[in-house]
Amino acid sequence: LSRSYIMMPSGGMSLQLQPRYWASASTQQAAAILRTGAPCYRRHAGDLAVAPYPCSVAHAGMPSATMAGPCQSPRQRRRHGVAVAQSLHGHQQGTLNMTISRAETAAELRAAACLRAYAFYTYPPGRSEWAERSHRRMKADAEWEALQAKVAGSEPSYAGVRVECWVATIPDDPACPVAAEAAKDMEPSSKLPADPAAGHPAARIVIGTLDVNTGRNLPAEELQGRLPPAGAGSGSPDPATARAYLSNVCVAKAARRRGVAAALIKASEQGAAQQGVSHMYV
Repeated sequence: LSRSYIMMPSGGMSLQLQPRYWASASTQQAAAILRTGAPCYRRHAGDLAVAPYPCSVAHAGMPSATMAGPCQSPRQRRRHGVAVAQSLHGHQQGTLNMTISRAETAAELRAAACLRAYAFYTYPPGRSEWAERSHRRMKADAEWEALQAKVAGSEPSYAGVRVECWVATIPDDPACPVAAEAAKDMEPSSKLPADPAAGHPAARIVIGTLDVNTGRNLPAEELQGRLPPAGAGSGSPDPATARAYLSNVCVAKAARRRGVAAALIKASEQGAAQQGVSHMYV
């Protein structure tokens, strides 16, 4: 598959979204990609295929040019995340009050790691609940440690790569069927505490996450060339910031097929474009 996808974030800035590796995609997934024109994110069996649902994304009280910019403090970036109103698809209609922002705190990174442990691993019938929870807790701890190292820039295998973790959260409201179902699957320790100063009066649940990797040498690239050239005045974009790679795209089971992943990708595109990224790969 050699198709290219042109994504248009708000503000008129275009990003070329190109598929990278399709070796692990099944025939059905490849057919779905050709039918819908949407990329399919796959890590291994049981992962999520992103559905191209329309989703209205509005910046919370600020223009897109300054959304979560690097000059802002972490608290300002969290406060001025992306507020998303998404209609629920299913038997019970309603509004999913979702906020998308960069993960800045240890609690947010921990919650993202827990979600990945639940989304990326499946277990055969007959496996005890205790065994499943123990294995998921072990995987969540390992992912949390690795994610903190990558975001902090201390992971040796990610040298020269800037990693940002993005999360989609909803209030922990028992009246919301998505929140109630997601809360049953997640560990209580993975919930985000209330933070009224940051605009979150109630506890939150992470229902979606992804990583944006930016750098000259992107993850999983085995062969490295000499282009584009680096150097001021060369007329070429800085190779350290011109390309980005999306990884670890996942959504909680209770929130799938509702445009959560599409909204996450759109928000991360806007943030990457503001930092000089012109090409984004999956």
